[in-house]
Amino acid sequence: MTITNIDDQANDDALVFKSDWALGKRFTDQGHVTVTHAKLHAGCCNALMFGSETCSDFKDYVFDDIQIDGANKSGLGLVSMDGANISDVHYKNITVKNVSSPIMQKIGTRKRCGDGPGVGTIKNITYDNITIAGKSSPQYSATIWGADAGHHVSNVTFTNVKINVPGGSSSTSTGLPSNNATDYNPKSIGTRPAYGWFIHNADHITFNGGGVSFTNADSRAAVLVNAASAIKFTGFSFEKSRGPNDFVFQNVNGYCAQATGTPRVSASGSSQSC
Repeated sequence: MTITNIDDQANDDALVFKSDWALGKRFTDQGHVTVTHAKLHAGCCNALMFGSETCSDFKDYVFDDIQIDGANKSGLGLVSMDGANISDVHYKNITVKNVSSPIMQKIGTRKRCGDGPGVGTIKNITYDNITIAGKSSPQYSATIWGADAGHHVSNVTFTNVKINVPGGSSSTSTGLPSNNATDYNPKSIGTRPAYGWFIHNADHITFNGGGVSFTNADSRAAVLVNAASAIKFTGFSFEKSRGPNDFVFQNVNGYCAQATGTPRVSASGSSQSC
């Protein structure tokens, strides 16, 4: 299916892909969708979204030349709450502004389907040439959240993804925030301990170029990664935190922080691999 040249100004989600249990079954081969030349605005909710109803799998989606000019939840949201395997989703040439949560990926454990689903997956996702300017919600940093040690988000690549956030937090906490595993909303996870990127339970996450900046100085690290492996930043730009660290790695097997400038790196229970 191809969707092109749309202007969607919605009170709820603007463009969303879902699969529920209304017909009492899962659907196979759901996907093969291309969306190009779209303008999206979401009132209360998400601009470009997968979920929250995610009983069937989603595969092979391409989003190209998208303009998002507002969302009170996620600009680019992708959640698997009900056992769906979400893969091969590609975002490119997208501009986003005035959204509360810039990018959100989450594997949850709601399992609201009638056949006793397991926990889903998110893998093989790419973002290329994305520019995002947030608005009034500094607690909702860009987030990747896997469900648990056995269900990580994996194989996600960001190339030239630039995010500007409000910033302004005085917190230097590096603790893991709270999480409601059955809620898909950005607020289901507590205030992120990084102003730019917070990554938890994830493998093979790569950043090529791009970076994060803030409007107001922030004491949190630019990036905090927890319980992960093969996390690589190359040519990544950032604004220095008012706090003691710019990159924090906690229990990460194989991290690389080749960022512009001289990042202050804190690594506990972690190994470097550049």
